[in-house]
Amino acid sequence: MHSDARFPWTGRGGRQRLKVPRHGFIEPMLFSAITYFVLSRPQSAPGPSNELLGREQAARQTVVDVQDALDQIPSPDNNARQQLEQALQRLQTLEEELQVAEMDLQEYPIPEYLRDACQAGVVNVAITGASGVGKSSWVNTIRKLKARDPGAAKTGTVETTLGPQMYKFPGPAGMVRRVLNRVGIAFRSATGQTRDDNPVQVGDRLMLQNCSDDFNGQTALVVSRMGDAEWQVELESGKLITVKPHQVTGVLAECAIWDLPGVGTPNYPQATYLRRMGIRHFDMVVLMTASRFTEAELMLVRELNKWQVPYFLVRNKVDADISSEVEKEEESGNGGESGIERRSQIEQRTLANIKHYLKSEFHLDDVYCVSAKMKFRSVFDFPKLERDMEVVLKRQRGATKL
Repeated sequence: MHSDARFPWTGRGGRQRLKVPRHGFIEPMLFSAITYFVLSRPQSAPGPSNELLGREQAARQTVVDVQDALDQIPSPDNNARQQLEQALQRLQTLEEELQVAEMDLQEYPIPEYLRDACQAGVVNVAITGASGVGKSSWVNTIRKLKARDPGAAKTGTVETTLGPQMYKFPGPAGMVRRVLNRVGIAFRSATGQTRDDNPVQVGDRLMLQNCSDDFNGQTALVVSRMGDAEWQVELESGKLITVKPHQVTGVLAECAIWDLPGVGTPNYPQATYLRRMGIRHFDMVVLMTASRFTEAELMLVRELNKWQVPYFLVRNKVDADISSEVEKEEESGNGGESGIERRSQIEQRTLANIKHYLKSEFHLDDVYCVSAKMKFRSVFDFPKLERDMEVVLKRQRGATKL
């Protein structure tokens, strides 16, 4: 007789039960229709990972199960005691890993400005670089916003980023919103203090399915709760409809790009930049220049590598470089027969020269050459940058098919 296939004993004993404290762990709330599992924090963030917390909880439950089985037999044999000892050793090892992870979090805490976003499961992307390299323009372009649009980042020739500035993705625009639309996820507050157990709240944005063909795949804003399992939502057209759980793919996470001050300035020295800005808590970092990377930025790259924080090196304003090369050829008398084909050759040569320079001078590979101007959004390396950011985002949030 076996009460559990893992433990070959049955019966009931009278010995004192081993007391094992139970620790919960954060789990994203998922509907049955969701096809991806997505973590509520980046994989590379400091502190206990979702996976480690899950293994620790499983180990605790194993110890409890083994002790329960021992309690049911009057005289457990050596094999039974050995299984308990192994389970306790496994738990101790994981507890030590948790302690190290928690110490890491204490060393690199979430900065106050980023705390609410991290606790709410917001997908956070950082962009940093020196003054005048075009960070604000890139923030607008990747969100498909013009400088005059509401919510657009201010652009200019002087430094406009005096502190961290957050910019959210409006509507369906931009890389992060697109990948989230594909994934179908539910994020919830890490503290659990402001949310109840209902997976959908007023103000959430839902992805719809199993509705009419006109509504499937749309996002909708929850305007009221009609019951424990029914909500009134507003479609993108403004129409109000009522949906039930089987008509919801998931709850969209908020997504934000943080325009950070450049590293290595008097106000933000390189020595404290990583910790002060909370760089390790971001899903990814975009490091931008319009010419060369400074020594402080190169040191930041080394720190990003050390802590395995995904980053992208971006060389902006390549359109100006290409135009300059075209003008030089025209002035030298070689531009008469250039045309579209000749300009394409100049473009390819200029981009290759820029990448060769950054590799030979700074040993930097995989630099993305872009122009942050909206009209150049679909050329140069901008499309590739978006695609690669999508891949990293999925990896950071553990977006894998169930």
